[in-house]
Amino acid sequence: MIDTAPLQLYSSAIIFAPETSIIRHMFKDQIPKWIRRLPKMHSTWSPELQKLEGHTNWVAAVAFFHNSQLLASASWDKTVRLWNPATGEELQKLEGHTGPINAVAFSHDSQLLASASWDETVRLWNPATGEELQKLKGHTGLVNAVAFSHNGQLLASASWDKTVRLWNPVTGEELQKLEGHTNWVTAVAFSHDSQLLASASRDETVRLWNPATGVGLRRLEGHTGLVNTVVFSHDGQLLALALWDKTVRLWNLATGEELQKLEGHTDWVNAVAFSHDGQLLASASWDETVRLWNLVTGEELQRLEGHTGPVNAVAFSHDGQLLASASRDKTVRLWNPVTGEELQKFEVNVTVEMISFSAKGPFLETNKGLLKVECYTTPVSLLQTDTITKIFVKKHWFTRDLENLLWLPPEYRPIRSAFQNNVFALWCPSGILTFVEFR
Repeated sequence: MIDTAPLQLYSSAIIFAPETSIIRHMFKDQIPKWIRRLPKMHSTWSPELQKLEGHTNWVAAVAFFHNSQLLASASWDKTVRLWNPATGEELQKLEGHTGPINAVAFSHDSQLLASASWDETVRLWNPATGEELQKLKGHTGLVNAVAFSHNGQLLASASWDKTVRLWNPVTGEELQKLEGHTNWVTAVAFSHDSQLLASASRDETVRLWNPATGVGLRRLEGHTGLVNTVVFSHDGQLLALALWDKTVRLWNLATGEELQKLEGHTDWVNAVAFSHDGQLLASASWDETVRLWNLVTGEELQRLEGHTGPVNAVAFSHDGQLLASASRDKTVRLWNPVTGEELQKFEVNVTVEMISFSAKGPFLETNKGLLKVECYTTPVSLLQTDTITKIFVKKHWFTRDLENLLWLPPEYRPIRSAFQNNVFALWCPSGILTFVEFR
């Protein structure tokens, strides 16, 4: 961007920087004189790291590449997308499934990516090239979940057909069909030594299996709701469950004893994830929050808010520096798991489908009614087609006679815009209304 449009970028960096930021303080005398009215900005930088956008339907799952340099997201828009979590850039869009995608998982040698879909298949991809390598068929119901064994020899899939299937991820051969659950199988997970496989079901039980022989070893009972997700701790000592009864349960694998029932969510818990150092557990819920828990005491440490829809999935990066969450609000959000800082604050309070200046005074007219404009007090008339301005909002830019004039940061790219003379009103994705006036 700096190579192609340095002046526009510098202008944007200054006028869209927070009012007390260092960059704004140092370069305030460099703000272009042709920008007469500046947008009203926050006083400090937001703690948001990235907001990854591109999916056109619910994001059902996320998974980090094992060197933390890649993030995969699975969506009901029938695609898997690969992202650079440092820059937020979309690297690949993997297409081929013919139904919503419920789950995604990387193999532990980072050579394969598996996705599970409503189309009753599991697909294997090369994450470096985006090439589809295998289409695994055999399930007779939608596939809810996939998991690779840590030794790379097995892939497990869970389905609405009440079975768990084990596959050879190299050849695509089905090796085992594990039966015993009496309702949908919602989740599967391997222990880190690859000696155990856990499966969770709508029959309110979790079953432990020997993945080498397919023999059932133990059935964990006593839950009062569908079990959405099951996850082994990295030391192999604990099993965490996410349930529809709004709780998270922790089990001791050596004794088969339930150790903790973590309560606090106010709706179904969809997913759980252990941090790699074994200190934290994250849980995601339909109550639109992610919660962080102390594994020893069961204490709720943080409640991470910002999503505007049910949260479907959570994943820690392998270096422990990031926590990702995926939601039905169509976003993937990144958090700091150490501090629990909220990284995304945007809330769209109304759905605005049209916007224009009002002849009735300091208002904007929208499909939701009139909006009072506190910072624009001069009565204006509705825009006429012969307006003197030649400046327009086009995609990511203010443009003038096909010249890119001022670059708009992602959070200021308007859903709708309107202008009167040389004053522009931008209705931003955050629900914020901001103004820019040009000389």
